[in-house]
Amino acid sequence: VSMSIDDKCRLIKMASDAGLKVVAEAGQKGHDNWTNSLSYINKQIEAYFEAGAWKTLITGEGVSEGGEAVSVTNLKLPPS
Repeated sequence: VSMSIDDKCRLIKMASDAGLKVVAEAGQKGHDNWTNSLSYINKQIEAYFEAGAWKTLITGEGVSEGGEAVSVTNLKLPPS
């Protein structure tokens, strides 16, 4: 299901406000070149945590696509 970041954040907030621990997923399967944009992945991660996500996973295709790895050390993660 394709959904905007804003729509996902609304759902995350709704679930979080209802007392659920939300595990969100950053990245987007099946779209060319999205993994080349570290800022896109960071934008998703930041938005999901601000919306109340407990944790955020990165789609497997977000870590490695087309032979080029995205370094997770360059991701902006909130302090634990």
